[in-house]
Amino acid sequence: MVGDVSAWSAMVKIRPAGQPTGYWTQITVLQYEPITAPPKRATAKAKASAKLAPTVAPPPSLTVTTQPPPASAATIRQAQGRLRAAGFDPGPADGTMGPRTREALQRFQAREGLPITGTLDAATRTALGVN
Repeated sequence: MVGDVSAWSAMVKIRPAGQPTGYWTQITVLQYEPITAPPKRATAKAKASAKLAPTVAPPPSLTVTTQPPPASAATIRQAQGRLRAAGFDPGPADGTMGPRTREALQRFQAREGLPITGTLDAATRTALGVN
């Protein structure tokens, strides 16, 4: 057996663009629907494993990381003084987090075994003794 075939016919009027009149013609449309195989019966093993499998995906895990608030100018100035005393050149003690201060922080963090962030995070503040 091949499948089901259905046909329908219709009379349509075709009018070419720009022409005042047209003509009638018959069109026939054939529609072919293939036979689909009946669904296979599930074995007892497949049914058992389907019962064990989750039907809904678990929600994705959510990781939230927060950034510490930026250090004040007074805190940066104090850290610059401590970095200079520890042998690192942070540039002038002006209370701004410039590139030289970031580089000095990174070198200090590397020497102390801290995560190298180039920022005045909690661990770096503690290691420098800065409030």
